[in-house]
Amino acid sequence: MRGQLRAKSRLFFLLVIISFIPMTYQIITLPKQLRLVVGEEQEICIRQPLAAFLAAEDPITGNHQRSDGWQQVTQVRPTRVGKSRLQVRLFGLIPIREINVEVIPQLRVSVGGQAVGILISSHGVLITRILPVDTEEGRKYPAKEAGLEPGDVILSIDSQPIYQVEQVGKMVEAAGKSGRKARLEIEREGKKQIKYLEPAVSKAGQHLMGLEIEDPAAGVGTLTFYDPVSRRYGALGHVITSTSTGSVFQIRTGRIVPASIATVEAGKRGKPGEKIGTFTASSNLSLGTIENNSQFGIYGKLFRLPDHSFYQKTFPVAMAHQVEEGPAELLTVLDGEKVEKFQVQLVKVERQNRPAVKGLVIKVTDPDLLKRAGGIVQGMSGSPIIQDGKFVGAVTHVFVNDPTRGYGILAEWMVQEAGLFSREELSKAS
Repeated sequence: MRGQLRAKSRLFFLLVIISFIPMTYQIITLPKQLRLVVGEEQEICIRQPLAAFLAAEDPITGNHQRSDGWQQVTQVRPTRVGKSRLQVRLFGLIPIREINVEVIPQLRVSVGGQAVGILISSHGVLITRILPVDTEEGRKYPAKEAGLEPGDVILSIDSQPIYQVEQVGKMVEAAGKSGRKARLEIEREGKKQIKYLEPAVSKAGQHLMGLEIEDPAAGVGTLTFYDPVSRRYGALGHVITSTSTGSVFQIRTGRIVPASIATVEAGKRGKPGEKIGTFTASSNLSLGTIENNSQFGIYGKLFRLPDHSFYQKTFPVAMAHQVEEGPAELLTVLDGEKVEKFQVQLVKVERQNRPAVKGLVIKVTDPDLLKRAGGIVQGMSGSPIIQDGKFVGAVTHVFVNDPTRGYGILAEWMVQEAGLFSREELSKAS
């Protein structure tokens, strides 16, 4: 009898623990901040026995609660700009978590789609390979002997900061001719180190380090959006990294310039396609600065507003929770500088409560885009996506084994990264 009671007691506690697993997971995944637009009704669904309650001093009215199966649904409708707090309570009594609520005016931006040349000059040059130097005495490895490795960033030589590849050869030649070792300040895995390198004299009489270094980044991408008032913009939707090492470029200076697409290599299964573009690096043609190279794209300020806009109007920015699966349109350039519209399907929308990448899975449905490009190709990163009259996101990556599909980033995170949700910028929008 006692054995049966013990078994039933263990089963009861096991069921209690199992029932709390979904609740614990939801507590962990609840957002720290929720951004709502004035006039937008929002339902906040939380698994019972949890429930959300607004603070008494909140700027939000229309608070209504109802039960829907295992969920407690709190309906709110913001009526004015301000800040509030949602308190999540257990059994409606015990405080568990607070969510900061920010009510903002409807923010509108101009969408892009234009092809842009991306020019970045970083502090330091990247070592991509260690090489031998053929000398009269035989093969030598000066870089290896100095303790240098691929992936190291050379920040300075003999206390002179390095910004361009061309600087390195001249400084190494000067050190070699003077018969001394060059003092290199490098960065490895985020930590700075000092290395001393003795240049080797090649058979041709050159003083060499025995390594290969990478030029500053340059390429073609797509302008995603910009604010016509502040001229803050966002592009690409993903971080710029070194093609050889995968490390993130640390920007010293950078700018975007107008680009023209000469041809498109169509994507195939296992082989992503690519836009082949041309642009002029002349500074007087610059569209704007690059100030930030983040996981959500590149950001800066435009010197002038771009030409060749497909839409001559602004679009409201969709918050992450407003984006739905279904048809949408994508803006990009496939020929010259002409922005065109193509039909796509949002086949998956991740319910992201905080900034993150890969919030969308996109499928190209437009026959014209499939015929001309095979789907999503490199260089299309940053192409804006419009759904139901709102700017909802941008293309970021292609599925290598299925070029008709790709990932996208939600618009809210790009606009946030651009600084357009700051109080100063929001005051301009209200």
